[in-house]
Amino acid sequence: MVHSLRKGRTSVYFQHNHTGHSIGAENYESEVVDGKAILRFSLRPVDGNQRFDEEYLHTHELISVDVDDSTVIDGLRKYLKSQRQELISWELQILSRGKKLSFAVEPQLMEHGARQILRLCVLVAGG
Repeated sequence: MVHSLRKGRTSVYFQHNHTGHSIGAENYESEVVDGKAILRFSLRPVDGNQRFDEEYLHTHELISVDVDDSTVIDGLRKYLKSQRQELISWELQILSRGKKLSFAVEPQLMEHGARQILRLCVLVAGG
């Protein structure tokens, strides 16, 4: 069952090998399927610079994604806690330019003072 975490727009930070970008995102959702926790959102760039950054995401290797919206993080934590199955893996799904980009990820919850950041580190196949 898909669980809505946030409909409104926030920014998400994308880390690549030699650069990073923030891009607007919305419609955050989560679900658990066969032990896999899935976090998904849709990209909504707000200007030409973010549209360029979105194109970069489609053409360059992704290292990690940072979500720092407390509504999303707290909602995801509560939703996953309510599930009655063991989580075996995580997947990040990004809806962008009519495509669904999927990444196997490992979550890390970090705290910087009162601010929380959910970092989703992309797992490399065979690595």
